[in-house]
Amino acid sequence: MIGYESPESEMEEIYHTNIKVKQVIANQPITKGGSQCTFACDTENHHLHTYCKLCKKNLHYGMVIHDCTIGYGPGKVQPDMDPSFLINNPWWKEPLAVMIENNFIYLQYLQQNLIDNSFNEELIAELD
Repeated sequence: MIGYESPESEMEEIYHTNIKVKQVIANQPITKGGSQCTFACDTENHHLHTYCKLCKKNLHYGMVIHDCTIGYGPGKVQPDMDPSFLINNPWWKEPLAVMIENNFIYLQYLQQNLIDNSFNEELIAELD
């Protein structure tokens, strides 16, 4: 079972980050590296290569979403979740007893650190 599935726009962005477009000059085909010219290339004219760095394939011009090693399912590399697509609105309300207990624990921690003077500069975030 898959726990998270990216929306179409997020998957397209993930594919875009792994695609590199190279210009090939007429009569100077690329002979080294992953984005090499093939027999399908018109090497006598200028043309573009759309190359996927993950699956190491030349793609047709303008193709973004393709059968790549990234994705969901068996044999696929799971993409990193893009936090900008997350919506973090709590859908529940904490009971008052839980809020009081949490505040009590936070105050005990703060009081102990003030008494011991053991605040570490790394624990306190800098203010903007």
